[in-house]
Amino acid sequence: MKIPKVEYEIFDLNQDYNLIQLDLSVCEGVKIILSTNVELSDNIDKHNSSSGYYNDYCYTTTSKYGTDISLKDRRKEFIDNNMTICEENCDLIGYDYYYKKAKCSCEIKIKLPILNEIKFDKERLKNNFKDINNIMNLQFLKCYKVVFKKENIIHNLGFYILGSIVCLFLICLFLFCFKFYNILVIKINTIFLDSKNDNNPE
Repeated sequence: MKIPKVEYEIFDLNQDYNLIQLDLSVCEGVKIILSTNVELSDNIDKHNSSSGYYNDYCYTTTSKYGTDISLKDRRKEFIDNNMTICEENCDLIGYDYYYKKAKCSCEIKIKLPILNEIKFDKERLKNNFKDINNIMNLQFLKCYKVVFKKENIIHNLGFYILGSIVCLFLICLFLFCFKFYNILVIKINTIFLDSKNDNNPE
């Protein structure tokens, strides 16, 4: 990981100057903020599992090959490359670029684990991602604003191809309705009358 694992216990100094360990179970469910020294050179969203980069279908990004990266591939890259700067069960809530410090909001730890139990748990890290159900890709319909942005349209070859097909279709539809429809009706009527005459000779 890019950051250390932080474990802690809290003690109180009583009147006899003895240390008494406090029971942190009363704080279960409470979140604390941990500050960690870490230097980031790229987009902070890539290090935050709850950001739109990993959870929003409309968040666009480009790979080194110039292609879009799917949410599934982004999440896999996050886990495989240990891109988190917060521990499991933590959310990145801020980053100070001047002091190079990340702020993480974490669930309080009740018990100090044994040294050999302290490890990076990828499965728990996966749970930080939002559960997204995308039946029949309907989630992409809400991205229409991204699709129709001027800068996206200008560099989109598919838009020009599809636009040409739609224009050609509309021209053909217009010609059919106002010119060829009547010709078609006349030909159908002629064929119908010819077949009727053939079936009923005088």
